[in-house]
Amino acid sequence: GIDSAQLHLDAGNISEQFPTTVLPGHAAWLMWPFKLHRISSNQGEVKYELYNLEIDPYEKNNLVDKDLKRVNLMKPMLEKWQMSVIESLNGHDYSNKN
Repeated sequence: GIDSAQLHLDAGNISEQFPTTVLPGHAAWLMWPFKLHRISSNQGEVKYELYNLEIDPYEKNNLVDKDLKRVNLMKPMLEKWQMSVIESLNGHDYSNKN
């Protein structure tokens, strides 16, 4: 049998809410063959790195300054995905939508 004292009855409750005004940490967006990194420091400074994985699989040659058009294409996609993750963590995609 199951020991009910070990059950987490509040496991479905989301108590912590994450701010939607900042996108913390490190995230990456892949649009083959390109990979865009968004790297946020603890101080909130953000830098981007762009790599062509087909010719640079070890990510040695950062193209961020050489291909701003691609960076500007991929950046909103990455940020939209990051925002959807925050919204999910905050429970918005689990709420009842009648």
